[in-house]
Amino acid sequence: MDQVNDIKLLKEINRELLKKNKALSKRVSKLKNYLSVIQDRHGEEICEYFDDCQSLYDTAEEFCFESVPDCFHALVEYFGCADPLYNANDWEEYEKEIMGSDYEEAEKEEEEAEKEEEEADSNVVAEHP
Repeated sequence: MDQVNDIKLLKEINRELLKKNKALSKRVSKLKNYLSVIQDRHGEEICEYFDDCQSLYDTAEEFCFESVPDCFHALVEYFGCADPLYNANDWEEYEKEIMGSDYEEAEKEEEEAEKEEEEADSNVVAEHP
């Protein structure tokens, strides 16, 4: 009989925790939306901060972005393009993190293409002295 009571008690505790979880999830969602609105209102300030520090990671941390990619996309929107972001001190680190092994493959392909181009150029020079 104690086991039946224990099960009933655990089910009741579980129901209460699920209610609390649902309420907290709604609150977190509202807070994320609120933070997004604040970030959008301070887009110019965020751009100025980025211009000063030249770091995607520092900017994301300073303005409480959920992730560096979120910060990246917001900055693209604020600046109107991604060009300033490519000059970030940590651009390569960000690119590697986002692209992972694809980055390394792309880097190798780029190096091979450069070598082939150099070889083609040297062959043209050798053929036409």
